[in-house]
Amino acid sequence: MKKLLGIMVLGLCLITPSQADDISDFQIEGMSIGDSALDFFTEKEINLKKKKGFIYKNKKFFSSTFRYKSFYKVYDGVQFHLKAEDKKYLIYSISGQIYYKNNINECYSKLDEIVSEIKTMFENSTIDDVGKTAHNVDKKSTVQTVYIDLESGDYITVECYDWFEDENKPDSLTISIDTKEFANWLSNFSDKE
Repeated sequence: MKKLLGIMVLGLCLITPSQADDISDFQIEGMSIGDSALDFFTEKEINLKKKKGFIYKNKKFFSSTFRYKSFYKVYDGVQFHLKAEDKKYLIYSISGQIYYKNNINECYSKLDEIVSEIKTMFENSTIDDVGKTAHNVDKKSTVQTVYIDLESGDYITVECYDWFEDENKPDSLTISIDTKEFANWLSNFSDKE
């Protein structure tokens, strides 16, 4: 049975390391890697969000983000990446966001808790704690990032975004689960393609 990553990492239930097989075992608001986004949203909804999502010059994947849906129990927003030509709308990457209104310290605490729990579940994973860096677009804002590279080649990323006070954005925690295929595409494609 699939486990709820969002609930697990937020301390609402316990999962032992022997229960974690791979990233498709986890769910964010009931959605997992390999599920069809059509099980949760209509094709029209997905394609409308596609127009507002990340627009990559390399069109192999696209993103759709849905915020404040009535069935969400843990997250304020969920984003997934799908292959542009896939008529089944299979999910290759999924992220959950929790918004903190000017409370970045709560986000940092939750990030530490999540990373600690993931380490116990995936003992052979490689952890890369990048620390705080300037946001790549808004240099006044910072991002604290931890990458977890799983033996399978899949990735989990946990980040806290501390937006500059003049920005009209709430601080946020993001948990991303990426397949090896999506992660390789994202790290290897060039916007010049």
